Amino acid sequence: MKGTEPFRPREKSDATKNKKHHHWFTRPSSFFHNPSWHAATLLPNLSVCFKIALGITTTLYILNQSHLLPKPLSAVVSKTLFWPTLPITVLKRLGRWTTCVDETVIMGGAPFGFAGLPESLHDNHGVRGVINMCEEYRGPLREYNRLGMKELWLPTVDHFEPSIKDLNRAVRFIERHRQMGSKVYVHCRAGHGRSAAAVFAWLLSKDPTVDRKTLNEDLCKLRDVRTTLWQQPNIIQFHASLLPGDDDGTGWTGEEAHDNKPDCDDDF
Repeated sequence: MKGTEPFRPREKSDATKNKKHHHWFTRPSSFFHNPSWHAATLLPNLSVCFKIALGITTTLYILNQSHLLPKPLSAVVSKTLFWPTLPITVLKRLGRWTTCVDETVIMGGAPFGFAGLPESLHDNHGVRGVINMCEEYRGPLREYNRLGMKELWLPTVDHFEPSIKDLNRAVRFIERHRQMGSKVYVHCRAGHGRSAAAVFAWLLSKDPTVDRKTLNEDLCKLRDVRTTLWQQPNIIQFHASLLPGDDDGTGWTGEEAHDNKPDCDDDF
């Protein structure tokens, strides 16, 4: 129609344009400030996350206890789960945390400072030296310094045997304290595997002619230790080095035992 302007849709006012968006922006705030919405949304998610974490932790713990993890992964798992799984270890060893092996050696679980074990070992048992076989636990060093106790740290990954070098160092450390008339506490986490291997080496050094299997059985009567210590390759090689005819220089000899000069500072 002549003189008629073309039809143009009327623009919406700012209030109209923002009307539906205003509802979108304000609605979530009511959700987020609603305690019931928080509980209904977050609790199921937290429960799922907890179950997943618990499942992974349990699986890794079982695999580690079954000696099925490679050494690097086992080291990480042992460090990570040391404190969370400690109650399990304590319950297994309740009332049997320490064991007297002979006139020089006491073996057992980790001597936690908060439990007063360093003081008890020092005051009640005459312990002046400690061999720590834990790679995952450094030990109560402040208590040792305060009590004047010497620690030899031979870090060994849990569920793996100590090296031949560390077995020799452990035996020399014990022998030096024996000569001084003091006792040595040998420990790992639970006093079952790594510390038992070091004690086993010490007992072999005292009587190299003993049958390893018989010695293992006798040690098991004193304390619940690994029944396969006598079959460990490093134990076998250490024992062979004590017998006549060993000339590879890897083993412990009587001459080393009576040498009062330590081969390194942390051995004494």
